[in-house]
Amino acid sequence: MKFAFLMMIGAVIFTGCDKDPVITPEPIQDPPSIEILTTGFHDTIFTTDTSALFTLNVKADTGSVALKVFTVTNGGVKLDVDNFLVEGENPSSNPILILDANDKNGFTWKVSLRSQNTYDTQTFTLAVEDENGKTAETDIVIVVSEPAPTTDLEMDGTAAFQFWNNKGAMKGGLDVRDGTAQSTVSGTPHIKDNGGNPWKKTISAANATSGFGVSLKSTTGVDFDAVLTQAEILAIFDAGTMVDAESNPVAVGDVYVVRVITGLDPNTVTTYS
Repeated sequence: MKFAFLMMIGAVIFTGCDKDPVITPEPIQDPPSIEILTTGFHDTIFTTDTSALFTLNVKADTGSVALKVFTVTNGGVKLDVDNFLVEGENPSSNPILILDANDKNGFTWKVSLRSQNTYDTQTFTLAVEDENGKTAETDIVIVVSEPAPTTDLEMDGTAAFQFWNNKGAMKGGLDVRDGTAQSTVSGTPHIKDNGGNPWKKTISAANATSGFGVSLKSTTGVDFDAVLTQAEILAIFDAGTMVDAESNPVAVGDVYVVRVITGLDPNTVTTYS
């Protein structure tokens, strides 16, 4: 046993003299870079034009090796070449193969992006890739919003309807055209508080007092602050529940929609508020 033990120690000492292999690390390859230089554009553009063209100065630089391709995507999908310009012209392909020797070492190009014919938020990504397959990208967001309505909808009546116990007697109605509190006896309200003692907390349409017809509907699940357009209000009205006589007792957060037909003629101009 002692002999075998000593021989094992000798073997450990003997094999311990081997040198560790030398590992040479691969050189670090720096990636390329890309940025938008255009003054006035940071990371978001706001417009109401569904076909607007925005021109950006885009700067790309090499890392360790030359640039190879430039790509434009919208929401992760390669943009059709008809929908953007590079140096004033539609490119022949996307990605764009960078062939010019000077551009392969870095470029500043005018890149024009077009909003995509829809009211939406669109994220465009501009990316470069080098000969080693390393990439860099930057985003620009174009928010295309519907123009503000030019009808009575510009006045939403927020906080204008003051119930009797707040504004005072004879001020229990609301003119939805200008948001003013109106007398339900001598004024021109479109909707009215139904008063009561104790207070009933209900509202109803004020029909025919000044030559117009009013439809009042209640809604469910509507975020008042998120409703911005005439089309949205019309859709909410169509989906609402008609208030035939008077509403249920109102509470904070309830949303009602009013349709006013002037002249009591269903063929006349209709506004929504």
